Amino acid sequence: MTVLVPPDAAELVVRLLRDVLPSLDERLVVGLRISTELGHGPGPPSLPWVLVREDGSTWSWPAPLRSTIRISAWHETQHSAKRVCSLALAALVAQRDAGGVIAAEPIAGAEVGPDPYTGGPVATASAAVFTRPRPEL
Repeated sequence: MTVLVPPDAAELVVRLLRDVLPSLDERLVVGLRISTELGHGPGPPSLPWVLVREDGSTWSWPAPLRSTIRISAWHETQHSAKRVCSLALAALVAQRDAGGVIAAEPIAGAEVGPDPYTGGPVATASAAVFTRPRPEL
């Protein structure tokens, strides 16, 4: 029996951003790590770092899945953290039918502040990401 299974939207977004962000002519993305995890410490193990998390989703079978994706970016300064977060959000919403992502719409633009665990600058934005369920056995 074949069933439709919703994909891991955060993982799809990570793959998309890993493909798109390094191709930008932007010095702030040099050495950028993009992941769904931070590691085991209180903050990212290295800078710059982008964390992609799914904060929730809705799915009216068999329609596309709508996931709320949070993008957090750590960098050396508040300005650079906000810039990298904004670049990631812009790259995500600019894609159409790419890497399993049908479309994405911004929910909240990048806001920057101190990381409560490290004190370093972190910026966060969110988007509604639409993905297609996949047939699986």
